[in-house]
Parts: sequence; structure tokens; C-alpha cells
Amino acid sequence: FAQNQGYYELYIDLLLRLHQQDPSQGYDSQAFHISERARARGLLELLTEANADIRQGVNPELLAQEQDLRQQLNAADFRRTQLLKGGYANTELEAVTQEIASLLNQQQTLEGQIRTTSPRYADLQYPQPLTLPEIQQQILDDDTLLLQYSLGTERSYLWAVSKAGFTTYELPPRAEIEAATQPFLDYLKSEDGTNPDAGIPLSQMLLAPVAEQLQGQRLLVVGDGVLQTIPFAALPVPTHTSSRQHSPSPPNPLSQFWERGNPNAQNQLLAPLLPIWEKGLGDEGDLPVHLSPTAS
Repeated sequence: FAQNQGYYELYIDLLLRLHQQDPSQGYDSQAFHISERARARGLLELLTEANADIRQGVNPELLAQEQDLRQQLNAADFRRTQLLKGGYANTELEAVTQEIASLLNQQQTLEGQIRTTSPRYADLQYPQPLTLPEIQQQILDDDTLLLQYSLGTERSYLWAVSKAGFTTYELPPRAEIEAATQPFLDYLKSEDGTNPDAGIPLSQMLLAPVAEQLQGQRLLVVGDGVLQTIPFAALPVPTHTSSRQHSPSPPNPLSQFWERGNPNAQNQLLAPLLPIWEKGLGDEGDLPVHLSPTAS
């Protein structure tokens, strides 16, 4: 599972580097879609770990091509890892990175062939997430903001999606975010309530980039990695800078943004483990309420 997720992480990073070079080509929205595919892929890994046989009735030739592509991806990823461990030329790293992107594109083409001949297997092996326009049209309203995170080894990303807007932000690497997460979780588990500012560093990392967009919005949060364990509603409201004067009272919790228009909505949090690729979420236009393990 970790290796497959590594491919997606690399692909996302490559697309967003291309976006920096040419923002007009839509690479940022492609990266968002790949992030959704990575989350959906997690379902398949869970089925595999449960020894579920999902390959019955699938064309053996297509399965062989699929296996060959997977082996090529493994080999290319190994070469990339070896380059990063030792000295390398930028051209060498760029070449292997482009090779991995090409193999992933070939995998998508093969996916289309498998979907035509074996739709049941394809639905499990290659679940189709909602596209960015579909999320904006079917999931979000004018008063809802989606915050979706993708953690990476070298850098992480946050996508802020509204009914009419879409912005990508670069965040610190996974290790830095994980280091800031543990003190906050320890504070939540403590009985004496010491260190009420424990969540400030994490809030600054995760929410400061979108601080100006939070006011008046109901939030949907899709976490990644350790962020799946965080009750975002308990985080302090971020400031616009990394500095903050200490106050003897606990910081204002972010839960105010879940309470808008719904007295029971303080835990109105999109399940961190749920990729947005199921159509028809909620009833009568209401967004679903799901809690992370530590949010109850």
C-alpha cells in the first residue's frame, strides 16, 4: 500500500511543479484528482489485505499487462530512490520522474480497456472519484468550504475548494506536520488541560493559508495520514502570521465554523477516511456527519 501511495505522491508533486511553471494548463486540478484517486485506491488495498478475490472473470491478457506495468513502476521507483540516495544529475532525476508519469498514464489507458471488458473488477481496482467540477456542483454550496490535504515527504499540499473557487497551497513536509500533531493529541488526552496552546503550531501549518476564507463558512475536511486522527473542530483559529501573543485563556476553537446554521454541527466533519467519490452523499442536501476516532 505504501509503495502505491508513493507513486501517487510523486505524481501529485510532479503535477504541481508543472503548475508552478505554467499555471494556465490546469495541472493543479489534475493533482487534486490524483489525490482523490489515491484515497479511493485505499479501498482496494483493504480488500486485498482481507484476501478478497476481485479478479474472477477478468481477461488474463489485461491482467498480465497490468502486472507488467506494475513491475515497470516498481523498477522506475527503485531507480528514483537510488538516485536520491546518492549523487545524481537533475536530468537523470527528471528523466525517471517523467518515466513514472508516463507509466501512470499508460496505466490509466489500460484501466479504460479493463473497465470496458470487466466493469465489476474495474470498479474495485480503479474506482472513479468525482471530478473537481462535480464536487463543486454536487457536494458544495455557497456557504461550504472543502479543505483537502495531501502529505508528502518533501512537501505537503492543501486544496481549498469552494462552490466557485479552487486554490492550492504548499505546506511543510509530512514529518514536520506529524511532529506538530503529537503535542496537540497529547493535550486532548490530558486530564488536567495543561498547555492549551498545544494546537497553535499545527493550526498555523494547516489552516493559516486559508484563514481569510474561513469566516462564515461551513467546513468539510479531508485529512491524510496522521491528519485522519485529528478533530479539526478542536484546533484554535489560526492567525495570519506564525507568531501569537500568549493568552492565559485557551485559544478560540475552530468549532465555531462547524456551528453555523446548525446547533448540532460542531462535529460536522467529513469523514477523514472517506474519499469524495460516492455520489448522493447526505439526504435533502445535508452534508454527512462523520467523526474521526478522537472527535467523540
